[in-house]
Amino acid sequence: IATADGVEAGERMIACAEPQVVAVRADPDVLASVGVRAPARPATGAAVPVPPLVVTDQDEREHRAGEDLIAHLLLRALRRAGLFPSPGAGHADPGHDLGALPKYRRLVGGLVGILIRHGLVAWREGLLVATDRASDAPAPDGERLRARYPDLAPRLDLVDACLAGLPRVLGGELSAPEVLFPGGSTELLGRVYRTERLAAYCNRIVAEQVAAGVHERARAHPEAEVRVLEIGAGTGSTTEVVLEHLRESGARVRYDFSDVSEAFLRQAQRTLGTGPTPIRFRRLDIERPAAAQGFTPGSYQVVLAGNVMHAVRDVAAALDHAGALLAPGGRLVLTEVTQAQAFHTVTFGLLDGWWRHEDGTGRLESSPLLSVSMWRHRLE
Repeated sequence: IATADGVEAGERMIACAEPQVVAVRADPDVLASVGVRAPARPATGAAVPVPPLVVTDQDEREHRAGEDLIAHLLLRALRRAGLFPSPGAGHADPGHDLGALPKYRRLVGGLVGILIRHGLVAWREGLLVATDRASDAPAPDGERLRARYPDLAPRLDLVDACLAGLPRVLGGELSAPEVLFPGGSTELLGRVYRTERLAAYCNRIVAEQVAAGVHERARAHPEAEVRVLEIGAGTGSTTEVVLEHLRESGARVRYDFSDVSEAFLRQAQRTLGTGPTPIRFRRLDIERPAAAQGFTPGSYQVVLAGNVMHAVRDVAAALDHAGALLAPGGRLVLTEVTQAQAFHTVTFGLLDGWWRHEDGTGRLESSPLLSVSMWRHRLE
């Protein structure tokens, strides 16, 4: 049982009234063979309540420690690339001094912003210089931090890979996908999604909302097939959780797994294409009208998108394109990160898509992300 699954099991144990509970991970057929039956789903269309995520002081300390370590690792990487070669050295244009291509102007600005927020650099008289904290304070011990907070390891592995490739990415010698998906593998990034507690929690919420939408349609039209579309499905980490919930529902579902990347589609077809739920793997760029890409408007009862709708030039247009695919009374399910973090900037920030937004006044500073209030405004 992975860490995220173990935490989820623990939360469910605490919430239940049973005097004794055993957590077992197994396929539904195996559980059925020993007399375990999945709990019946509610007959109503309302979403099944997901217990609140318990955030402890330990969680907060882990987050702060991880972000601080990433900032120090970033400073170390930039020094290796030629910035701040000696005490007092300053840079009027850090992007130029790094040899960064013009298209990475926003990325360099975001990286500088991380260092400023952590008190490691500052602008003085038009020059970006390292602060006394950067010179005097010892950098966090990465190995000790990994030992203390083992759940950080997948994130830090991804950060290490991205910072190692950062100078070559900025200079155009290496593409960001080559760094994030070495050898075409999604494993480096997939480990982050599979083991992270918050990601698991969000996936559960999405899955319950999708299942509720499917139940609502199936109850109204018992003989009809319910159509579900996932936008920007990527590595399939959300898909796996959603499909598990749909299998338990017993409803007739047609699932369309879509992404703009042919590589993701091929990978998903290998890993998800043999399950009991019929899945079609289709290319979709949600920045363009879906009808022009072979999708029928108004044909889906549920449309979901996990952490993808921010990665567009214009959020309002993308939401319109997604909404056009919904049948009357359909359900749009979104999950999004709503706070900018150093982790996101030094990893996903290497991708061109992270900075493609052109509606900058409606985004968080030095980030394509939107706050909760920004999303509510866009969805109203």
